[in-house]
This record gives sequence, C-alpha cells and structure tokens, in this order.
Amino acid sequence: MRERMCSSAEQVDLLALAASALASSIVASRPIRKLALEGREQFSRKKLDGTIITDADGSSQRIIIGALRDVSKDVRIVGEESPDEMERSVHRADDAKVEADVAAADECERLEIFKMAQDELQQRFAAAWDASSPSAFAPHAIDPARIAVFVDPLDGTSCYAKGDFGCVTTLVAIILDNAPCFGVICKPFGQKDEPAILNSGCYAVYGGTLLKGAYVAGGDECQRSKIYRHTRTRFNANYTPDHDHDTQITKQQILHTTTETGDTTTEDDDDDDDVDDDLPILSRQNNRAIISRSRAGGVVRKCIDALADRNLLHREPIHVSGAGYKTLRLITGTDGETLWFFPKQGTSLWDVAAADAILRSIGGCLSDKNGNDIDYSKSRQNAENVEGIIACNDTWLHRECVRLFQEEQWDDDDDE
Repeated sequence: MRERMCSSAEQVDLLALAASALASSIVASRPIRKLALEGREQFSRKKLDGTIITDADGSSQRIIIGALRDVSKDVRIVGEESPDEMERSVHRADDAKVEADVAAADECERLEIFKMAQDELQQRFAAAWDASSPSAFAPHAIDPARIAVFVDPLDGTSCYAKGDFGCVTTLVAIILDNAPCFGVICKPFGQKDEPAILNSGCYAVYGGTLLKGAYVAGGDECQRSKIYRHTRTRFNANYTPDHDHDTQITKQQILHTTTETGDTTTEDDDDDDDVDDDLPILSRQNNRAIISRSRAGGVVRKCIDALADRNLLHREPIHVSGAGYKTLRLITGTDGETLWFFPKQGTSLWDVAAADAILRSIGGCLSDKNGNDIDYSKSRQNAENVEGIIACNDTWLHRECVRLFQEEQWDDDDDE
C-alpha cells in the first residue's frame, strides 16, 4: 500500500501533493517504457473525439491519479483520458498485467522515488520561503476546494504510437485559486546528455511559484531559473558567479538585457533602480520560435516573419512535436528556444498547465492569443483552448507578440 502523505481529510498539504505529482509521474514512466519495449506502443486506437490513445495512456493516468488521491480524496483532478475511456482501458487484461508486474517488481524503487521527491521539495520550499517572514506561504492546510490538478498521462501519443519517443512527456500541474503554482514535465525515455532519476530511466523538470523556480528532479536548478533569480535580485556589475556551486552563470548573461525599445544595455549604463521587473533576461539575437512542422504556415508564419522583421526573433523556427516537449524546450533549451505561438484551437488545459506554472517562476508567460490568463476552472468537456496559446520565456517578447497579433488582425484560420 502507498503511504498516506496527508494527515487531514479536510485540508490539503500542497507540498505533499506536489511531491506526489512529481514522484507519480516518474513512477508512471515504467509502464510507458515497458509497453514500448514489448512493441505495444503500436497498439493504438481512436477515442470518440478522434484522437489517439494507447494502453500506456491509461496505465500512466491510473498510477498518477491513484497517488494524488492518496494525498487528498477531495481535490478536483482532471485527466486527459475520460472516465469512460479509463473504464474501457481497465478491462484490458494485458494492460492490467503490465501495471501489476511493474508494481511488484519495482516497489522498492517506487518508495525510493517518493522519498526523493518529498525530501527534495521540502528542501526547495525551505530555501525559497523564509518561514519567519509574515508573508511566508504556508502550504500545509489548504482548502481542497481551492485546488485542481491537471494530468496529461502521455503527451505526444501519436509519436509514441509510431515508435518516436523523443517528444513523449507526462504532464502534471497543480492549480491554486485558478492560477498554476506547480508543474511537472517528465520525459519517460530520458533526455540526451542528462542523467536519469535514480534508476527510473526518465528525466523530469518541475517548479512553479510554489518553489519560486524551476529544477531538474534529482539535480540542480534550471539554468534559466538561476539567471532569472539572480537578475531579479539586481546583482551589481561586480557580481561574480559562485563557482563552488557551479552556477555557470556569466556576468554577461546576468547584465545583458534589452530595453523596451529593443536596444541592449547593461546595469553599467543605467541606475539599478531603473531596471524594469520583467525585462527579458537574455539577448534576443538568437531567439527562436518552436512550432510543429505541420502547423508552421498561416498566422504562425506571419507572426514569426513580423517579429523577425523587427529583429526580435530568428526567421527560421525550430520544429518540435508535442506540447510538453515544446514547453520543456522553452524552460531548458540551449538553442535560443523562446516562443511557442499557436493562436488557434488544438491544445487543451492539461497540455499547457504544467508549462504555465513553471514559466511563471522563471520570468515567462503563457496566455491565450489575446494575452488573457488561461481559465482553469472550465469543465473537462470545455477544456480546449479555443483562443489558442502564446507561451514565451520572456514576458517582454510575449507582450510584443500579443500586441502584434492584435494590431495586425491576422486571420488565425488561414493555414497556408
């Protein structure tokens, strides 16, 4: 049996819920990889809405929701797979056998992962919040009516069904008072040049305003999160990196920002007090848009060209599949990944909630095409982002993108 991680039936320990979200997404990677190893990633079928589902989707969602329910039976949980589809999946004998085999073989590893998640998040939270401050956030007794959790058990299902695992992710997000405060983006098949979490074989990034930053599970704070944190604390020009902690942040990265007119500046040029809170963190010389190859025309192309004409974006985008992998690239990418512009239908709340949570904590923003916050109070039946999304790790560029879209009035139904 799983250990209970919450001591009160009425109130929710938000930190325990976040640890469960992280740990369960890692544990859920086991059946996803096991089914792929057996060649069963190709056993896909169509749901009633025409989208693809595999056995792995159901297995992953059951593991994650089960772990979340161990923390609270009362919080609202919205999974991509509907109750009807989950009921249909649970009767598949092979699917149930995979989950039972994984549970029996990896119980010690599962407990180790859950302990790692609990310990790591407690440390991150303690470092982020001064408990003695009157404004310190107390996460241990939250009314469950204020909380919602969104789960995408396997994002990039169509790629998974074809045996293309590089863009496959698992996404979990916690919403507090209709605002994302914690998100997990997990890659079940790992990340190139990055160590796997314990012996799980997967890689995960998590964070949000709950922790005031973004982190690699079992590893360090994400580079962009470090830069944003150091920039917002307004280090002066004499700042030097803390080599003992291997921050790898250069003075140029911290100081090289761009003004509202697009000109580069440093804190040597202007008084520290004049630096705007949400100025971009890095130079925009090599900013790149990330988009799906199949959706690179029409209004998306027009926006990229308009930003490139203003020297705010590279004219050639990076083609990336999967909502989760796109947003992971915004958070951890090293090729200038900056903007995901998709102002039309095609994503749902569970596709973007985790990214929304993490981007908020590293100086980014995710909104609909008009710059409005995403409404996470909508029902599962109305979870599609009908007004599209604009996700960016630079709030200034995000505003420029929204402004251009509104001024130009591009036809978002135009798919060239």
